[in-house]
Amino acid sequence: MAAAAAYCTNCSAITAVDNPAGPLHCPHCGGADHATITPAMVGAAQDLADTVGDGYLLYDVSDSSAGLTCGEAEAFCAFLRAYGRESTADSLLLDHAGHDDEGDSHGIDAEGKVFIRT
Repeated sequence: MAAAAAYCTNCSAITAVDNPAGPLHCPHCGGADHATITPAMVGAAQDLADTVGDGYLLYDVSDSSAGLTCGEAEAFCAFLRAYGRESTADSLLLDHAGHDDEGDSHGIDAEGKVFIRT
């Protein structure tokens, strides 16, 4: 039984491992570089999801003169979705896309729903 998890630093795939310090070849991409996922990382990610899940912090950032880049907005969106905050994720991307250029990888469709082109 695997005692830990690691993520591939090449493709970000997560793999259960018996020995996080030992060699690992990613089953997804074959990469050999990985980093251990620690309980502290999991706890910090949950704390972040709880903190930004209401959207206020992200809306403050997205409304600032610096704003969020497209990649940052999509990364926060994916993060929030992973923690079950779909509504906040959609609202964030909707706000971001409303101030974005035509042709970006995300936007608002004819029905007003947020989309990300894959």
